[in-house]
Amino acid sequence: MTQFPDDDLPLTAFLRQNRSTVPPAAIDFEDRLMATIAAPQPIQQPRSQWRQQLRWAVPTTIAASLLIAIGSYQWMTPKTPTEADLAKLEAFMQNSWEGSVPNTSGTETLSLEMTHSEPSL
Repeated sequence: MTQFPDDDLPLTAFLRQNRSTVPPAAIDFEDRLMATIAAPQPIQQPRSQWRQQLRWAVPTTIAASLLIAIGSYQWMTPKTPTEADLAKLEAFMQNSWEGSVPNTSGTETLSLEMTHSEPSL
């Protein structure tokens, strides 16, 4: 047998001291194993796993789709504006229009004079 180096002796001694006990062997284990092998096994039709998953996936998908469709319809449908909302919108549009367009009434006019000058060389 191969001799281990001296630095492995403490480890070997530790493992030898702390090793677990081997469980006793079953006396009739070999006979039971051979009987199981020799017994005819019933032929089982393999059930495909995707069919089992499909059985639950289809109704779940349909229910989730219906919930999403109903929720998105209610969420995306605009609410009918009230009279107060329409009044606020009209006031906002009037104020923003008056603030962005210059006052052209009376004597205030904007005149642009186009002058043409020759470039000097």
